[in-house]
Amino acid sequence: MSHSCPIQTACKIAGATTGYLTVTWGLPAVLGVVGFGASGVTAGSIAASIQSAIRTPTLVAKAMSIGAAGVSTATSVVAAAVGGAVASEL
Repeated sequence: MSHSCPIQTACKIAGATTGYLTVTWGLPAVLGVVGFGASGVTAGSIAASIQSAIRTPTLVAKAMSIGAAGVSTATSVVAAAVGGAVASEL
């Protein structure tokens, strides 16, 4: 039977929290700041430059969706799991 070290447990919790917060709050905030929002791509923004350079409408639409409404609960849970897994390997 293995015993978990309190420091390893704390690292897993910190990693999970960081992954969750980054995807749930950080990603939508950054996408909003660069110009992906509910009303579309802001003219003259970084997002407008990205939209004109990338010919993948699905990618731009996904960025607009995240910038406007955030990410799904499932995406947040996966981000937390990945963050915890990465932190446990440190």
